Amino acid sequence: MTVPSQGPRPLTTGAPVKYASRIRGEVVNQLHRLAGNAYFAYGTILLLQIKVTWGMWRFRDLTSGDTSAYFVTAYRWFQTGLTPISWSPLYIWFYGSLLRLSEDAFVVTTLHRWLIVMTLAVLALALMRRLLPPELAWFMAGWWVILPIGFDALYEVHLFAVIPVMVAAVIILGKPSPLRRGVALALMVAASILMRNELMLASCILAAALVGAWLWKAKFVPTGFRIGLPVMASYTVPLIGTCLLVGYSYRHASDAGYLSDVMERKHTLNICQTYAFGYQQRHADFTKSPWTDCQQLMMRVYGEPEPALWEAIHRNPAAMMEHFLWNVSLIPNGLEVLLFNRSFGKVTPDYAPIDWSVIALPYALVVLGISLAGGVRLLRQRRYWWDEWLRSRVWGWVLLMAVGFVTLGVMISQRPRPSYMFSLGILLRAAAGMCLLALIHRSVWERRLVVAFPVIAVVAVALTPSFYAANYQGRGRPLMTGYERIAKYESFLSAPSAALVSPGYDGELCSYAGKGECRGVDYYYLRTHVSAARPWPSVLRASGATVFYVDEAVLADPSCREFVSNAKLFGWETVASRDSPSDSWRLLYKISLQSIGDSESGDITLGNERLGLGSGWHRPEFWNNVHFRWSSGDAQILIRAGKPSVNTLSVDIEPGPSVKILPLVVQVLDEDRKVVQTEELAGRATITIRLPPASARPIMLVLHATDGEGKPVPHDPRILKFRVFKMLLNW
Repeated sequence: MTVPSQGPRPLTTGAPVKYASRIRGEVVNQLHRLAGNAYFAYGTILLLQIKVTWGMWRFRDLTSGDTSAYFVTAYRWFQTGLTPISWSPLYIWFYGSLLRLSEDAFVVTTLHRWLIVMTLAVLALALMRRLLPPELAWFMAGWWVILPIGFDALYEVHLFAVIPVMVAAVIILGKPSPLRRGVALALMVAASILMRNELMLASCILAAALVGAWLWKAKFVPTGFRIGLPVMASYTVPLIGTCLLVGYSYRHASDAGYLSDVMERKHTLNICQTYAFGYQQRHADFTKSPWTDCQQLMMRVYGEPEPALWEAIHRNPAAMMEHFLWNVSLIPNGLEVLLFNRSFGKVTPDYAPIDWSVIALPYALVVLGISLAGGVRLLRQRRYWWDEWLRSRVWGWVLLMAVGFVTLGVMISQRPRPSYMFSLGILLRAAAGMCLLALIHRSVWERRLVVAFPVIAVVAVALTPSFYAANYQGRGRPLMTGYERIAKYESFLSAPSAALVSPGYDGELCSYAGKGECRGVDYYYLRTHVSAARPWPSVLRASGATVFYVDEAVLADPSCREFVSNAKLFGWETVASRDSPSDSWRLLYKISLQSIGDSESGDITLGNERLGLGSGWHRPEFWNNVHFRWSSGDAQILIRAGKPSVNTLSVDIEPGPSVKILPLVVQVLDEDRKVVQTEELAGRATITIRLPPASARPIMLVLHATDGEGKPVPHDPRILKFRVFKMLLNW
């Protein structure tokens, strides 16, 4: 009997291979399901946007410029319900609504930017998913989400203006129906009137396309050109809603009475400023500010300080053609910044500096190559793509292309500023995605992209750094710092004729902290007028300043440090201050009769040792919580000599019951009884008396009422010509 050999048996690989293949297939199936899952797509795109913008509130400064002006209009709408219809009321309503949560300008401004950014991230993905397959849609939306040119745009209003366009596109790209098209058209019309006026042309193009499509279709249906009631209602009802919204806005418009003048000035000033800025880029003979001095250039070139566009073309067509061609030459730079956040060209298409990088060129070439190759394939297979993909989505493309056409006109007539081109950026991303789809459709690359998309999305969320932590950390935030320092002193900034001196951001601080009630004065401009002959007190007085925000830069300026240290001697009160190595500043307020109450002495001199009263005054009186002194008509004021020298004397004065005829004429006499000044008083007023040059001798003045003996007063034996409440020396 033979025993079989017990040697090693050969390895069996069939079962493990089948198991591994089954696992791989299951993973691929799960990835396919994730790729088509809307919750996964929206969740990851939101997480990516949150990750990129994380720390915005910690590192980004309070937005300057236009946003501060919009804050004022939003605050006034919040307080009064009125808003200028000529300045984007939709945006103002949104901005002002957040004031119900907080009236802190930094909180509200940062929150409204963040909400706009997150809304646009969702809308970008929603729009792309209706135009493209889910995986390509996510990548095109991600392209929008990660670029700082969007979420870190200079002004939030330009980002907000994209929202109505994207909402209209998402609506019209739903299940085809007249109602969706009617709502989208009505939304575009509303955005044209209440947000961006140039969108009216895009709305007209969309309306013309809808009418043209209906006329074409009517030729081939038995009912002909008759419109059914449901179809008519689908357009008229949304448009009526738009009319009601516009009517409400006009009814509550603060500029309704002079709307045409405001719109004309808005247009002509825009032409003036954009032309002057472009002219400065081309020529060296205009060095003044294109924002405040553009009228001088326009007068020289066009013979009008602020001509309208068509008037400028008529007056000097060669100059406007040069302007248009210059803008055309900047379009590549503008598109590169719009799509890649940097430009290969070094001339900025914006009003702010741009990031230059050689890498923008290969980026542009890749996108251009994909677009050309995909466009050719779409053209060759147009019947297939029309039937299988584009027919059901055509109105979304029409709407976006109408907006893109209008944007092209803005780029040429004003300049190719990326902030003006955000809607065009969405269209270009969608078009690039469509061309890429045409290239990879039904290929192994399409299958691989579907499988790789969920992995790439998760990795992108995990590895993408915060833009603000990487790029803003360590930067100063002077506007936010200034605002937080002076915001609690709003009463000083909102006083009548208030003027704030600040080392930068004077206008913005007046808008945010003063709610637009004060006038900004630039410290550095005043600094150029300071000299030995005109020290700081004189320069500040000439500027009309009432509040002075002194930061670390001002305290480091020797010419101003001495004034700040002795501010009280010059009639300025320190209302707030901080002294520490990392936080050193002052807030000074100009003392005036309107800003101070009675002194502890209860007399009209307010306790000032350099002011004295001579003959002609009755005893001090107190009535209704007010101190005053009556005079029979000749009241002496004594100003003692001393330093610093004084320039004027402010007197809060009111005619009395002994005056026969109003207005009462009051003469200011010197010690020789010569008239040095005459004032007419119809009621209580503050008069400013100019004082003679400083001398070692005291100054004596007389307030003399000129209307004779005066009427007797019932139940009072005195003659009461006038009474004085307060007097204040000004340096």
